[in-house]
Amino acid sequence: MAEGPSQHSTDLIDRAAFLRGRYLTSYAQCEFLLADLSFRVDNRFRYALESGSMRPKPWRKGPAR
Repeated sequence: MAEGPSQHSTDLIDRAAFLRGRYLTSYAQCEFLLADLSFRVDNRFRYALESGSMRPKPWRKGPAR
């Protein structure tokens, strides 16, 4: 009877999946940061937004509620 993957293989696959998720999250955070900086510098958004619901909301001053 064939055994499943070894514990070492399973650990490597879990670690690879974790690192892939970290990479994708970091990339998304960089994209949001660049979009925010672009909007703040010249008050326009990089992508055309048709609906008003997708527009960036202005920053609030003070603590979040």
